[in-house]
Amino acid sequence: MCATYFPVPMILACSFFGAYLFFRCIAVFSGGFTNEFVIVAEREQGRYSHIPFQNYLFQISIILSGIISVFLQYKINNADSYEKMEPNEYHDPERNRL
Repeated sequence: MCATYFPVPMILACSFFGAYLFFRCIAVFSGGFTNEFVIVAEREQGRYSHIPFQNYLFQISIILSGIISVFLQYKINNADSYEKMEPNEYHDPERNRL
């Protein structure tokens, strides 16, 4: 239901969450992506650990792939057509048929 009434937030959420999970899985095997809980715990204690440069590469990769995913999903799903429709037209079975 959320995807039919709010397609743009759904695209944004899926794009960035998927990008985060993708690069987080890569980081498990390659290393260098600092755990978020460790960074927060050290900052609360007043200690700042050295954050490796790989962490910044992963963060930049997450942001870039998230932005690319937003544009691709927006283009593929033709989300601009949803903005022109009335809410009761979202459930048109002829439109959603593959």
